Amino acid sequence: MRNIFKAQEHNRAYHKDGYVIIDALDDATIKRMEEFFLVNSDQDFTGWHNSLELHSPDQKAKIYEFLSDVFDEHIRQYLDNYRAITGGFVSKKSDPGSVVRLHPDWAFVNEAAYTSVNLWIPLCETDANNGALTVLKGSHRIKQSVRGIGIPLRMNFSYDLAAKYLTVISMKPGWILLYDHRLLHGSGANQSGRTRTAAAMSLIPSEATPLHYLGTEAGVVELEIDAGFYHHCHLEAATDADAAIRFSYSPKTDGYKSRKIDFTAVSIDEQDLLRIYEPRVITAFRRIKDRLKAKIAFR
Repeated sequence: MRNIFKAQEHNRAYHKDGYVIIDALDDATIKRMEEFFLVNSDQDFTGWHNSLELHSPDQKAKIYEFLSDVFDEHIRQYLDNYRAITGGFVSKKSDPGSVVRLHPDWAFVNEAAYTSVNLWIPLCETDANNGALTVLKGSHRIKQSVRGIGIPLRMNFSYDLAAKYLTVISMKPGWILLYDHRLLHGSGANQSGRTRTAAAMSLIPSEATPLHYLGTEAGVVELEIDAGFYHHCHLEAATDADAAIRFSYSPKTDGYKSRKIDFTAVSIDEQDLLRIYEPRVITAFRRIKDRLKAKIAFR
């Protein structure tokens, strides 16, 4: 697997935990990003909001181009030849409906050959009170299926178990978080009384073909896409009675090369979490299981 970052200490931390934090942006750049967001994104929403909810492809393209310029000017230097393929803003109003449950992100490349990265830039200080990101460190190493629109996520573990191992990533304005799209992450409700906004970009190796995986009635399809695919992808987000956000997407797929792929859903279960966080427990279970097998075989 090729390097992601130019600095080896960043590569080591990323491969171990699934993310790194770099202090990369000055106050003036953060202020410019906040001003751009206020002018160019919808402010009339409740709960959690993503730029993909905007209806205008031109508006989404403008946001992508602005954030791509920020990446090129301030952040590209830390990565080993990566480029931005998506860009937008994610915001939380201060209300219970702003919870985002644990999930991995879509796959943006052939993950057998390449690693794609999500870049997350808070425009204000973030902590547990205003919905900072929470992650399961190392969960990017759990085997997963391809992920995309219309492909259900299979996570068969209790939140109570996951909560034991969650890391809250508190951040300052100017810090940037770079995390693996396979990393299980989410965020709690914003209870601060103020809107919490972050910019987000998906980064891929410059030589990699950008991909999107789409679940259809005929099976899973792999699309070779470009940044324009996400300008024409519309998200509908709604919060249910349990304060969980439900998503539905309407992508425009005309003109993109596609092929049907073999697909087997992979489920992430409690054993996967225990292998990361409680390896001694898994080892003990395995020894007990082996002993039982040996007794049965002896009989």
